[in-house]
Amino acid sequence: MFRDIDTMSDYYNNIFEKIKVKVLTEKDEFIIGTTTKELAEYYFSNNHLQKIEIDNDRDETLEYKKDIRTIPSYEREEGWRGDGNLDYEYKSILVSIPIILNNDLNIIDELITLPRIIGIPPSHVELRDCTRGRFY
Repeated sequence: MFRDIDTMSDYYNNIFEKIKVKVLTEKDEFIIGTTTKELAEYYFSNNHLQKIEIDNDRDETLEYKKDIRTIPSYEREEGWRGDGNLDYEYKSILVSIPIILNNDLNIIDELITLPRIIGIPPSHVELRDCTRGRFY
């Protein structure tokens, strides 16, 4: 639906442009007979994303992981390839903050351009099934 929009800013800039066109096409009587506050509320109510809310009924989780990973010799720098594969210690922390699902989470997930910090589960997966920072 919003595949050509990369960022949250792009999303709202696009909405702002659509609202400007809509205002220009409204009947003068509607614009003149409505207060600025009422107009703002009207356009906002039809053109905003629902906020992300924390689900206080469920607990946050913190999971510390430590494992061994291997860099294959062919991925190592040229001078070190002859030394074979390299095993190294890999540490990570997975923090899960439960959120309340809403209809706009899929759009929000598509608009996030920073490293993926949120994941929206498919409807058939429980929210508690979480690995690699994603819900699925």
